[in-house]
Amino acid sequence: MKKIGTPLIIISLCVLIVVVLFIPGIKTSDKKLPEKSSLNSGAPKLANFDTLEIKAAAALSPELKKEWKDLYKQLLEAKQDSEKLKCYYTLNLLWNTIKQYGLSGKYFFMYSELDPSYKNWIFTAQSFYAGTQLANTREEVLLYAMKGEKAARQAMALDIQSNEAKVLLAELLIAQDKKSEGMPEYIPLLLQVLQKDSNNVEAIYNLGMQAIKSGQLDKAKARFEKLTVLEPKVAGYYGELAEIYTRMGNAKEALATYEKCLSLIKDPIRAQEIKNKIKEIQQ
Repeated sequence: MKKIGTPLIIISLCVLIVVVLFIPGIKTSDKKLPEKSSLNSGAPKLANFDTLEIKAAAALSPELKKEWKDLYKQLLEAKQDSEKLKCYYTLNLLWNTIKQYGLSGKYFFMYSELDPSYKNWIFTAQSFYAGTQLANTREEVLLYAMKGEKAARQAMALDIQSNEAKVLLAELLIAQDKKSEGMPEYIPLLLQVLQKDSNNVEAIYNLGMQAIKSGQLDKAKARFEKLTVLEPKVAGYYGELAEIYTRMGNAKEALATYEKCLSLIKDPIRAQEIKNKIKEIQQ
């Protein structure tokens, strides 16, 4: 996951650099910085990596904030690819440790541009996808999903047969929720995965959720019934399946499935939600 790759033009995070350069104890550099960041290009106007990182850095503990400042100073002063790789990797770890996965992905994206291996691009895509799951705004979700899509496509270019890359790409496309005519790109991707591995849980789950969204309840039912067989201790699968049964008017199956779901739930708040659904069916 760590080897020296091809040269990369220094990627400048414009707003972030201005903030970091004027932090006490950090001297400005005479080096002329690029005007644009390739990471921010094409991103939604209301969300970009510069502002997100500044906001996240402000919430760091004093120790981590000092570490972040020191690392960013080192990055600005880095001249060799090996020095940049070390900074990118360490900044990735810093943000990953505190579950800022989108910012972790930002730095591993740059790391992967210098060291473009399949494993590195997959890790980058995974980081961005995790970031979409914890994002606070729709704009932030789109930013991470768009960059994650690029990373997943890079991974697929290196291994076109990879189910892992196909599922990640599909999930990142789903997160963007693009409006398109005809079949969305992620559907054939997921179906290709199932042709190779008929028990791929991620592909089955995503196809099942999209079937629910599009109102294809028979298909959704089949997907989630299979998931409960493949992973019988995952409460969420039973919850989705019970909802499908409810929408199909099958109260008996819905009730039994909600009961099974309840038996697997440990979170009291979620358990109460399921109990309420059971009461609604029983009334």
